[in-house]
Amino acid sequence: MAQPVDHDGQILRPAVSIGTARAVDLPDAAGASRLLRGADMAMYRVKTREKPFGYTATRQDAYTPTVHGRRPGRPGTHLPVG
Repeated sequence: MAQPVDHDGQILRPAVSIGTARAVDLPDAAGASRLLRGADMAMYRVKTREKPFGYTATRQDAYTPTVHGRRPGRPGTHLPVG
């Protein structure tokens, strides 16, 4: 992933961002959407340097309120639903 890729004369530099969440840290009734929300929040907190590399999502991360099903501040959250 660290190697640049030439695509139609343009150099692309791919990158990967990964968030970590553990199902064991959430209540038994929590579903996959809560686990994914936690992983997304963990990734965001590390990318913004709010938390250090290696940070794993907490229960609070998994239950972060959403806007239109997305983390507040993500592109598209300002758009009306419908």
